[in-house]
Amino acid sequence: MVAEGLDLHMTQQVDDLLDKAQAAYEADDSTAVADLCREALDADPNNARAWDLLAKFGGWDAKLYVLDFDFAIDSAAHALGLIPESQRYDAAAEIYTARKKQIAHVLESEMMMPSYTAAKQLHATMMDWKRMLEEIPYLSAALIEGEVTLVNNLCLRSKMGVMPGDRLVYTAYASLNGKESYGDTFQKALDGRLQRERARQEQHTGELLDDVRSRRDALAERVATGLLSPDDEKAELMELLATCKNELVSVEGQSNRVVYAQQLEELERQLEATKSYKVFKRQDLTRKIADTREKAEQLEAELATATAPLREQAAAIEARLAELG
Repeated sequence: MVAEGLDLHMTQQVDDLLDKAQAAYEADDSTAVADLCREALDADPNNARAWDLLAKFGGWDAKLYVLDFDFAIDSAAHALGLIPESQRYDAAAEIYTARKKQIAHVLESEMMMPSYTAAKQLHATMMDWKRMLEEIPYLSAALIEGEVTLVNNLCLRSKMGVMPGDRLVYTAYASLNGKESYGDTFQKALDGRLQRERARQEQHTGELLDDVRSRRDALAERVATGLLSPDDEKAELMELLATCKNELVSVEGQSNRVVYAQQLEELERQLEATKSYKVFKRQDLTRKIADTREKAEQLEAELATATAPLREQAAAIEARLAELG
């Protein structure tokens, strides 16, 4: 998106700068990305492409593994405000995914030299990570819930670790977080947002279902009164069917099927690696596996209920299309 009023020459210059910034982003050259984007923004202050790159990479030092979380959050909010609302959840997920890779680098660097100072730094990083999940707008419920699960697994692995670096996450939350696992801290802090995002998705699906039903009724009325040819009816039905199937893919894609499968795999791997004489650890892992399986089964039941009306509409449309030939 280039601001109105820029001449063709300036527009081309901005595009060239952002092409170079994209190449620098892919080469992990954070300094070049920031410099090139700011140069582009001098000419076009609300350029969506420049802000998207800054939201993913600005404030990140790829050499020292330092991330400016305040800049990351603020630039993400600004970037998302510059694009159509229909694109914001996908764009927010891309921005967050880029930032999560940087957070992983920061955590890895802090674990390399385990000490009380490193534990304090790691604790601060975890709190900033939580704040990012709280404050970056347009993150889906599935993404947030998946990150809580990831943090839970991180804490579990650390608690079971042997080497000081492996145990640093456990050391940090045991010493600096009131002995509360970061997974529990994230869950408490994000529970309200999770509930709001689930309600939003449910409302969106309900509104889309109502729209499909009303369009089908209007279509049937036009057919009954002879205002619509079979070919036109077929074309509109195929469009409605595509709408239903796209929403089904969206609802199922935003679920945590993959997250639960990964969590089960991780827990089962840890159980297999735990010695038989470590009875309490094995009992704890066995309980967590059972709980995770129960959550996965509950998710499948919820998905079946949530998607049933859309599947019924899709089946009815497919039946009518079969009649039309």
